[in-house]
Amino acid sequence: MLAKALRPTDTWTFAGLDYDAPGQEESGLDFAAQARRMWDMGADGMKMLEGKPNTRRDTGMALDDPRYDSYYRYLQDNAIPVLFHVADPEEFWDADKAPAFAKQHDWLYTDPSFPSKEQLYRETESVLVKFPKLRVVFAHFYFLSADLGRASAFLDRWPSVCFDITPGSEMYNNFSKRPGEWREFFVKYQDRIVFGTDNCAHTEDLIKWAGKNVERMRGFLETKEAFSGPGLALPEDVLERIYHGNFERVFGAAPRKLDMAGLVAYGAVMLEHARAGAGSKESVTTLEAVMEKLAGLD
Repeated sequence: MLAKALRPTDTWTFAGLDYDAPGQEESGLDFAAQARRMWDMGADGMKMLEGKPNTRRDTGMALDDPRYDSYYRYLQDNAIPVLFHVADPEEFWDADKAPAFAKQHDWLYTDPSFPSKEQLYRETESVLVKFPKLRVVFAHFYFLSADLGRASAFLDRWPSVCFDITPGSEMYNNFSKRPGEWREFFVKYQDRIVFGTDNCAHTEDLIKWAGKNVERMRGFLETKEAFSGPGLALPEDVLERIYHGNFERVFGAAPRKLDMAGLVAYGAVMLEHARAGAGSKESVTTLEAVMEKLAGLD
């Protein structure tokens, strides 16, 4: 929210659910109330990592757990979009195929305590059955880049959802194995595909990498030759929708306005909660710095 306050005309902010929220001891986990508070303060949507296998295990809650129902219903009833990470590349469930970086980040899911990819898909389908008009953008192409038929069937069944093309380790390599068929897919579903990067450029090296990442993605979409193999060379009107038109339709052509007074008030509650023992020393220090900067902008 501070980032949005500093650049309010070109920053969209997505809120996440808090499983250690102030007051939960008395009222329980009221996720709908959390989403309402974030929306009222000026969030542009919600972001859920709950479908990533390690996060799903850590919450101990299935994606279709009834405790989420009032939250999903609130999002659906108010047309609030959610960017949802569900599953991971299938290779992450295989110790012999998982890339080294996945193992380094503890993204190897061979332990039976992790949900399977198919279980996560079943839970997601269950959510959509109950809330079919939920406006969802599934991150990383819903990890279906190796299954063109299933990707098509999923978009056909659920007209309110989109896929983003934030690169996963496997995605663009899979696309390049069947460039002609995937080009037809991208043209057919041009209104359902959203550009994304996972860039987080807070150092000079990352800034350079982020620029190259966008260049590689554009090369794949705009030309026949790309970093992963054959590119798609999509028509200009399709590119326009993927690059910004679909995002603007789902999340808004301009960021929502922040409620600075509400933001500062809730930040004070969070800071008190952290100081009372819910946060680490580092998180308390970070919150204090954020609150000081917000106070200067209020």
